[in-house]
Amino acid sequence: MLNTPGVKMKSATSCLPGRIFSRQGMGRVGGRAALVLAAVLANTVQADPTITAQPVGGQVAANESFAISVQATGSGTLTYQWLRNSGNLGGETNATLLLTNIASGQAGAYAVRVTDSASSVTSSNAFLVVNTQPRRVTTGVITGGSQAQLEILLNANGRENSVALSLGYSTNTLSNPVFTPAFPSATTTVDTSQTAAGIVGLTIQLPAEQMFTNGPVSLGSFAFDFVSGNNPFAGGFYFTNAPTDLAAADTNGQALVLAATVLPSAQSLGAPTLNLQSGLFEQQVVLGNGGPQLLTNAQTMVHGLGNDSRTNAIRLFNAQSHTSVDWNKDGVVESLPFVQVSSLTNGESRQLTLEYYVSDHVTVPTPGLLTLASNAWTFTIPPGNALAITRALFTNGVFLIEFNTRTNGRYYMQYAATPGDLMNSATVKTVFPSITGTGSRVQWIDNGPPKTDSPPADGSRFYRVLSLGQ
Repeated sequence: MLNTPGVKMKSATSCLPGRIFSRQGMGRVGGRAALVLAAVLANTVQADPTITAQPVGGQVAANESFAISVQATGSGTLTYQWLRNSGNLGGETNATLLLTNIASGQAGAYAVRVTDSASSVTSSNAFLVVNTQPRRVTTGVITGGSQAQLEILLNANGRENSVALSLGYSTNTLSNPVFTPAFPSATTTVDTSQTAAGIVGLTIQLPAEQMFTNGPVSLGSFAFDFVSGNNPFAGGFYFTNAPTDLAAADTNGQALVLAATVLPSAQSLGAPTLNLQSGLFEQQVVLGNGGPQLLTNAQTMVHGLGNDSRTNAIRLFNAQSHTSVDWNKDGVVESLPFVQVSSLTNGESRQLTLEYYVSDHVTVPTPGLLTLASNAWTFTIPPGNALAITRALFTNGVFLIEFNTRTNGRYYMQYAATPGDLMNSATVKTVFPSITGTGSRVQWIDNGPPKTDSPPADGSRFYRVLSLGQ
């Protein structure tokens, strides 16, 4: 510092009377000011809109209605724009998107863009699946004994809160219907006002906000007294709209499309057991027609076979083909093996032998059974040449056929009631599935349906082997 004669210098800390400043003090004052400024800025910055509840999709049948909603918060007035497969839906600018009279082309990914005074945000996708087949009530397993028992099933898609139907039956065979529900918490109403005419009404209402789960659901069973005979399949069951309309509704009371079908009944007679001769597990199943009409084709599907102890898949050895089933109606299908029986008349039942291949010969299959009465699979008889049978033996109620094969060759068994019918393309019958050759002699066993139309009898059936490409 320069000293100027006659001039007295003051220190920097006393340049203003009564006020003392320091760098540390300036820091404290500046910090408080920064906090106040930050608070002011926080009050003036607009928050982005926030979606507090994402839209949820679901499954519908054609011609039904479905609502998709969103919940959001933000500054100012919120506006909405719904999108399907990323494209704007004209005029759909509410928090709830209501789709009515839905067509299959409306399936897809739905989302909504929410905008406030500052910015916008787009929700996650809500996927809507439109089922080409509506939900359906069907007949299930039919059993006999001192009474006839009929199970009622609902093929649900997870939206149904209530189901109603009317079941018709033959009063010459059955009487006094009593229903035992599978849902004790539900309100079940049975209308017996028209039982003299052979019709009973049924309504099942779940508690508020509850819904049936996806897939086949047992609603319960009807029990009937026998008026004549003891054949439970002679009931001639059918669905109708009186005294109770066929209907279903969701948790909002909104009507849902519902159809009804009488299906053949498939009941297992016990767990599969190992046949030491064939090395296959065999399961006896009764397939019956409890409806009033001839079933041209009736299919029994098998599901839930799983794997054996070697982690190898257990398979239905005598499966005649496969069909696709969408269990949850979400577009994910599973291919199920099935066997088919033709011309099942009203009241008729047949005992089927289902054969399962298990590589460890120890793990007992635990199959589930489903039936279909439509979508019949057409068996195509391939061209081929007759192959000599080396041995034919009737024993223990089955026919055993032996013949020589080449490795991986394909062979079909054919049968008829007479040698002439066996040589006639109009009367000969072909067994499905085909047999794969091993390069040596193989055995084929005729143990009746589903391989052949009926159990064999000694001397009443003639066979030949059809060899492809040999």
